[in-house]
Amino acid sequence: DLRVMAFPALLREFNVTRELDMWKFPYQSLKKLYGAKYLNCTWSLEFDADSVIVKAMSFKEMFADMEQQPTYFYYLTDTDQDGIRNLNLKFGGALEGLTGHFCNWGYQGWFMERVALDHFFEYVESTHNSSMYRAAAEPEFRVLWSPVAFQSFVFWHLDRYPHYRFVNVVDTLRGFALTDYNKCFGRGWELEYVTNTVDHSCFEVMERFMRTFRYRFFRYHDWGSDEFLIRLLNTVPSLSIAACDGRAPQLLPTH
Repeated sequence: DLRVMAFPALLREFNVTRELDMWKFPYQSLKKLYGAKYLNCTWSLEFDADSVIVKAMSFKEMFADMEQQPTYFYYLTDTDQDGIRNLNLKFGGALEGLTGHFCNWGYQGWFMERVALDHFFEYVESTHNSSMYRAAAEPEFRVLWSPVAFQSFVFWHLDRYPHYRFVNVVDTLRGFALTDYNKCFGRGWELEYVTNTVDHSCFEVMERFMRTFRYRFFRYHDWGSDEFLIRLLNTVPSLSIAACDGRAPQLLPTH
């Protein structure tokens, strides 16, 4: 059952009749956030427009996995890239013993649970004394990129969502014996940054990590290693959806 709705029509469903000027990320995010609210499903999944399914997979199975064990991937950073520090402070400050700011790990599995989404809207609207739409138009909300903002919000309110699992990717990979991770990730802690200089031990750790957490999504750009990603697609059954720059056909599994 497919329905296409223009954004102004969607906004009118929430009594927003006048569009405001805002940066592109909040604008894009509001489409997804209000879209999920409008659908009124227990779980929803956001997709980037450039997402490509590169091999056979089951959406039913994917949603069942998320409902059984909601899982997000993150790392901690001490930088303030794109206002991440302000976003963390906005949603909860700091947890005892936690150093750094929460940042999602570029995993494109942007699931949202309706009960948490409603809580997210209520929190933003009450703290800003305005609608989510007007709050997103404020300069301080330039970082309202929905996956980062929503997951950060849930992370800082885990007392209400104890069934969620947040996987610290850096610590987990270290636990899987990835000792020289700088050799694998030339520019950052996301799969798209895997370099062409990876060795077999790095591949084995990444394969084990993805199998353990039934990893399904990956970002792909032309600075990554085609060979490395193709090997993962051929050996990790769950890995099947790419958010990419149009080169996804090159990543089709070889068997």
